[in-house]
Amino acid sequence: MENQTNSNYYYNDLSSKVKEVVFDPKSKAKKLGLKSDRFRESRMGSSAADVIYDAKQRDRTYTKPEEWGKSSYYKTNWCQLLLENCPDEIDRIDYLTTTPEYFVQNYESKNKPCIFTNSAGNFNIEKYWTFQQIYNRYKDISFKVGEDDKGKKIRIKLKYFFEYLVYNTDDSPLYMFESAVEDIKEARKMIEKYEVPKYFREDLFQYIGERKRPPYRWFLIGPERSGTTVHIDPLQTSAWNTSLQGYKRWVLFDPNVPKSVVKAKKFIPTGEDDDAIQYFCKMLPKLVQEEGRENLGIIEFIQGPGETVFVPGGWWHAVINVTDTVAVTQNYMNSVNIPWVWPCFRKERKKLACYALKKFQKKIPQIHKRLVDINEKDGFVMHDKKQSIKKKIFLEDEIKAKQEKRELFNIANANPRYLSSDQTSNSSSSSSSSSYSSSSSSDEHSDSRSRSRSHSRKNRNKSRKRNASSKHQRNNSNSSTTSR
Repeated sequence: MENQTNSNYYYNDLSSKVKEVVFDPKSKAKKLGLKSDRFRESRMGSSAADVIYDAKQRDRTYTKPEEWGKSSYYKTNWCQLLLENCPDEIDRIDYLTTTPEYFVQNYESKNKPCIFTNSAGNFNIEKYWTFQQIYNRYKDISFKVGEDDKGKKIRIKLKYFFEYLVYNTDDSPLYMFESAVEDIKEARKMIEKYEVPKYFREDLFQYIGERKRPPYRWFLIGPERSGTTVHIDPLQTSAWNTSLQGYKRWVLFDPNVPKSVVKAKKFIPTGEDDDAIQYFCKMLPKLVQEEGRENLGIIEFIQGPGETVFVPGGWWHAVINVTDTVAVTQNYMNSVNIPWVWPCFRKERKKLACYALKKFQKKIPQIHKRLVDINEKDGFVMHDKKQSIKKKIFLEDEIKAKQEKRELFNIANANPRYLSSDQTSNSSSSSSSSSYSSSSSSDEHSDSRSRSRSHSRKNRNKSRKRNASSKHQRNNSNSSTTSR
């Protein structure tokens, strides 16, 4: 493979080299080493076709399954051009002769990408990771190929996915991207079929526990033209990716380049989707031409079988499978990348970060101390501490309000008629309405008693007048009787 290293290189001129090719699924199956009778037909079986159609409907509700191949990339040599015309701008290191100390000092601590050659010896590829071996061992197990609009995983049996791998004509095919192999009883042995490369064996998330830790391990089977668009890995974690079968084309961008630039949305062809094949064939060439390679901090390269890519946290990257591929990838937090992973982790996974901090305190106190120091330096308060403070303040306010209310009640009971505004003004705003209510009630009660006494006096006066009048009339009557 001839790589171009000119810093001004871009590949707009590749479009002039595109030509039609013959799509021959039988030859493809033979090339992949798939010997089952299932792959000797001219088209996909009806059962597989039905399963795939349903998965495609659920995965991209905005596009009809019949339209997934509208650009007919499968009839062109685009992937071959992307494979054969790629800059090689990454440092390549021999896995067999490079020590972990050298890697940490020159790459990991500097947040610098690299690729390890001769790195798949601990995978035993020929025994466990050929397409035929994978098919034989796991064909009746269902793996994830997408998510529906509600975030529910879409899983199909591997035997159907392998038919799709051979026969599909989609521009951007479904991608098997399984992160929960440990939850699939029949597939757990996949984990035992390899060892983590020697540079990446420190994994602090392991202390959280397999069930609680964030997703970190993926088994990938990617048809030609499948891939991922530009993204940063979750929680700013670093990642390693080992190709076991096939070739991938990568592009990485410096973490300081804005998202709006690397996404290259303005270059999406009218009526086309934002997917890996469009990004590498149409959008990326225009982005490089407009912005310049140096301004993008761009790194492009091809990853082949037996090679492991190191992607530091925070680096933008996109990947396209320029052939059918099998790969394993893992993300991790270790003692080197803690300074940028932990701030993101504690912010995005608040409760889990609190749980992790307690686990670290018990199992790896030296790491716990580093994390506490980072929090103190940033002035950051963990989620559980914030909740404790809020609860304490709430309880204190509640107790204070009850005390003020009790004091006001005692004052009102002791002297209800003379509760002055001066007394109420010394109370808190939360007790003011209660004080006002008590004062008003007391005044109204006092006025009522005053009116009652006044009314009683008037009645007594009227009664006296009536009695006096009656007495005067009786006296007059007696006087008249005596004179006659």
